Amino acid sequence: MSQRRHPPPRPAPPADEAALGRAVRALLADKKGIDEGKAKVLRRQWEARAGKNGNGRAAGEAAESENPAEKPAAAGAENPAQNGGANGEDLSALFEQLRERTHAQIERRDRQFAEVEKNLRELKEQLAKGDVRKLQQLERELRADLKKIPGLSEQRRKKITGELEEMQPELREMAEWRKRGTMEAREKAIGEMRDIHKSGAKLQDIARRIREAREKWRQWDLAEGGNHKLYAQFDRACSDAYQLCREHFKKQRKKRGENTRRREEICAELEKQFDATDWRNPDWKALRTLVNARRIDWRKTGAPANKSRQALQRRFDEVMEKFEAPLERERRRNYKMREKLTAEAEALAAREDEAAAFAEFRRIKRDWVLSVPSERKLERALWKRYCAAGDRIFEKRKLGRKDLKNALRENLDARKALCAEMEASCKGDARAAIRGKLNAWQARWEQLNEAHSPPKSDAEKIRSRYKSALENARRAMAQSEQAAQQAVQEELRKKAEICAQLEALALGERDADKEEKLHEEWKSLGKSLQKSPHELPKESEAAVAARYELAAAALQNEDAQKSLRKSLDENLARLHGLLLQLEIHCELESPPEFAKQRMALQIERLSLAMGKTGKSNGKQNVRGNAGDCAKTPDQLIREILTGGAVSDAARADAMKRLEACRVALRGREKTQ
Repeated sequence: MSQRRHPPPRPAPPADEAALGRAVRALLADKKGIDEGKAKVLRRQWEARAGKNGNGRAAGEAAESENPAEKPAAAGAENPAQNGGANGEDLSALFEQLRERTHAQIERRDRQFAEVEKNLRELKEQLAKGDVRKLQQLERELRADLKKIPGLSEQRRKKITGELEEMQPELREMAEWRKRGTMEAREKAIGEMRDIHKSGAKLQDIARRIREAREKWRQWDLAEGGNHKLYAQFDRACSDAYQLCREHFKKQRKKRGENTRRREEICAELEKQFDATDWRNPDWKALRTLVNARRIDWRKTGAPANKSRQALQRRFDEVMEKFEAPLERERRRNYKMREKLTAEAEALAAREDEAAAFAEFRRIKRDWVLSVPSERKLERALWKRYCAAGDRIFEKRKLGRKDLKNALRENLDARKALCAEMEASCKGDARAAIRGKLNAWQARWEQLNEAHSPPKSDAEKIRSRYKSALENARRAMAQSEQAAQQAVQEELRKKAEICAQLEALALGERDADKEEKLHEEWKSLGKSLQKSPHELPKESEAAVAARYELAAAALQNEDAQKSLRKSLDENLARLHGLLLQLEIHCELESPPEFAKQRMALQIERLSLAMGKTGKSNGKQNVRGNAGDCAKTPDQLIREILTGGAVSDAARADAMKRLEACRVALRGREKTQ
């Protein structure tokens, strides 16, 4: 007699609705999923609670059948914490959300289980085909997917695992057959690895075969479960075989690194040369030689590191394109020019005046300069035309020995005249014009070299005379420039002296006669300077003129006089700073009271020489401006002479120090 099954007892309702709400929210917040058993228990407790309040089960069922989207409380169900489960309406929204989440979880579990059943059917199909590796992979994936399904019933789980267990004997048998089948292949692979270097293959091919053998062994291990007893022998054989490859590849990496550095050096050299080239007047032959040589070096240099190959090739192509653009323009221009000269030479070959034709051809020969060659075929044809025209001119000319001697004598006389002109230019006031003539003299000498060589008996003598004259001309030019520099300084000194006397009058006792006399001297000095061949630099002329105007204004205006008096200390600090710089240049000792300032300036000069910038506190002191350290002695002297007003005592001391420096500079110039 069967026993009657009684329904499970109704769970006791919780103490209050707040506790029930917290329990529901805890289930909803669980990231692992909804605990369906707990959800049912809470659902029954809520229904029991609702029945105790007089609503009965029908109230709970009605709440469950309603559409949550149409409830006013549904907005609060999204965040139950805001409501706190304070009334039945809030709990209805929470349980509705719990129901929807539970249903979604069940549907997702059903889909996952259906996918597992599908994979099980595929596993059975593969079992019929006998692909052991595919079978093992599918089995691992199926078991993993089965574990991932949350809340799966034990009945369903046993259904899948039971069928898998039924297939295990057949799977193990197939794996065993495969294992016995690959044993021979494994032993053969070990033997091949041990004897791989006897095949005479290249090391790159050997390394590739070793990688392929390891990959095949790995596939066998995946199919058979791994940890094969022959793996230690196989691994040792592969490692021994790869040792020579490793050394070879190490040398290759080192060589590729050297190739990379060499190619970087080639690119850097080309980029530096491109930036340093004066494209207004470039040395085309040197550029062409450099580009061709670097292109050959690039081809001869081996392959660089793989990660740098494309970037280096792109960098090289870009810099070569930079060179090729101006080279191509010069190539076209030069070819057209030489083609025109060739046509002129062909026309000269038909002229009756043989001497004039030959003289003109010598000009064409001098101008016929190959800067950047064109295509070899074009160059060969043009050169053939040019040589043919020259041969016809020489054949018609047929200079005799007498004519040749006359030409040589004329060439020698021209050389002597050139040397005499150069020697005469080194005397007196003519030295000032040497700089403008020096290049012309050298060009004339080169033209004479191109025309004829002097007779052997006179060649060495005239060359020695030319070199001596050229050296004397350069020396005379330097002396002339030094004299001009000293003359400029003397003119500045005279103007500075007038300014200093006017400043002394403005700051001391006034003397109208002396003031007028000084103004007259300034005007007369300005007129005499206009006739002088030496012009003052614009900045120095402007500075001394400004000083004169300031002194003149101080004589007439009390405010200007006060301003002049206030500037004495600042001008004196600036003057001492310039004098210290000049004494450092001249390697003369400075007064003892300036020892610290001189040391600071020397440190600053050293910092500038090392590429560092000295720090400044922004105050004016005896050191002067930071830019003074880079000025030449001549610039320092001009700034000292054109500086502002100082006291008479300070000025007298400064002029003594200045004169000592000028004497030292003149002595140094004489020894050079």
